[in-house]
Amino acid sequence: MIKNQKGFAHIAMVLAVIVVAAVGFTGWWVWRDNHKTKPAITSSSTPTSNISTVPATTQKYLTIKEWGVRMKLVSNISDIYYTVNGQDISLGLRSLDQLETKDGSSCQPDKNSVVLITKYNATEYQNFLKSSGYENNAIHIGNYYYWKTVADPPTPLCGYNSDGTLSTSANSKVQAEISAASTLEALPQ
Repeated sequence: MIKNQKGFAHIAMVLAVIVVAAVGFTGWWVWRDNHKTKPAITSSSTPTSNISTVPATTQKYLTIKEWGVRMKLVSNISDIYYTVNGQDISLGLRSLDQLETKDGSSCQPDKNSVVLITKYNATEYQNFLKSSGYENNAIHIGNYYYWKTVADPPTPLCGYNSDGTLSTSANSKVQAEISAASTLEALPQ
């Protein structure tokens, strides 16, 4: 009995090519998804803003790259920015820069901050607690303690309408800014 197996070699070769192509395409697809270019948010002015969106959700964050931390944001404060001054960071809102002071003078960037965050190492923080008499309610991330100071009352210097009344939208944005400062967390690795 004679067996004719000439066609089997061709089928095996075609199957091998299909398997190699499928593995190669899958590898390329995974590589492409992991190396997609993300648009950078840059600012040429002194106040720094680095707002990012986590791909799996619509949650936005203000990333403080100098400290390796971030805070959760809500939509009405998507214009938040920060400025670094030594071991302090002042939070501001660009929309409040457009308002006025109570006496009617125009506002400058960095004049509407009601939240100041100070970064302490363990020794500095213990000394701060002893000298200030405050309770321990800083946010502890890694080797540092982050202390939030809120203006009293929490009203921005630049939060007034042209008629001298406090802007209601400014007040709600400031409350959201204060809440965001309480969500400080380490940047994901």
